[in-house]
Amino acid sequence: MHIASTSLLRPVAGSSLLMGYSGESYMRLPGHHGKALLLGRHTKILVLCFEECGTLVEEATRRFLFTTGLPDIPTAREGVERMVQALVEAEALEASEHEDEMFGTSMAEAYERYRQIPEIVSKIIVASVPIRASSRILDVATGTGELARQLAHISAYVTGLDISKSFLRVAVQKSNILTNRPSFLMHSGNHLSYLRRRFDVVCLAQAFHWLDPVQFIRGALNVLSREGMLVCVESKVYLPSGHPLRELFGYGKELDDGMNQAFLAQEERYSVWFEAFASRYHDSLYLSHTWYAKEERSYSAEFARAFFPPQLVADVLERHSYKNLEAVFDGFKPEQLQGFCLWQVLFFRRLSYSRK
Repeated sequence: MHIASTSLLRPVAGSSLLMGYSGESYMRLPGHHGKALLLGRHTKILVLCFEECGTLVEEATRRFLFTTGLPDIPTAREGVERMVQALVEAEALEASEHEDEMFGTSMAEAYERYRQIPEIVSKIIVASVPIRASSRILDVATGTGELARQLAHISAYVTGLDISKSFLRVAVQKSNILTNRPSFLMHSGNHLSYLRRRFDVVCLAQAFHWLDPVQFIRGALNVLSREGMLVCVESKVYLPSGHPLRELFGYGKELDDGMNQAFLAQEERYSVWFEAFASRYHDSLYLSHTWYAKEERSYSAEFARAFFPPQLVADVLERHSYKNLEAVFDGFKPEQLQGFCLWQVLFFRRLSYSRK
């Protein structure tokens, strides 16, 4: 496979990062009978530069050089190119298809109905920050505004931000009945540096993988007040063996290696970026504390429509000779579609210090 700067790559589907007892890092690869690829420090950082949704090699290279502090010169870029090529040959990275329009109206409506953030998450945020009526809150990548609406029950100053017109349209419609209506802004989470407002709390729920880490962190520090807090919400789903989404889409296997491994890898992703930012700009965020919550729910055909891009669904149906999603779930009893989601809420305090 020829790798160009414009190639769109991602960690191979079904892979996972693991940590050894002595602190070494491994990448478990699917289809290799439990084979795990030992990763050096730089190789691990490079893998983390590629998101599950796909990242351009040029962008990943820029992230890698920034994070490691290596100079952006031709010889350094050639070294990164060789590392990327080696990861592709080891089947640790693969090509990713990009869909320009995956967030249409039908998906936004399905998302609102079947992918809601449970209230326990907002209650954790309210109690831990804590959130008050005067708290200025920015919900980045707000989607249909579920978390923004929940926080608006406490704060009168909530702003939701997203790049999708379809999702924001649903967010506004659902907020019309609230006394404290969140305001919504069509804006990218990568461009917070252009906002001229300050917030006490910035929330980012299940969207860090969609953003450019460098641009987001720089922007978050731009809009956060001096004592502000960044709240990052992540989730991991477990589906039992035989569940159609697990068997056909490979979804719901994230906790097979245990909850600690799954969430430690997520914390590692954040820490790599925040530490790199602190060493270069002397202004960053540190992990203050973490909360967890468990949600049991049904993972049905409706959830699949809300979660997976339409083109991916169409490809899977064609590959397995199914007429539609209903055919995939035909014959399954409601209790057989149950699974659970573990929610992780990470609280990062702003940390600023002067140069020596």
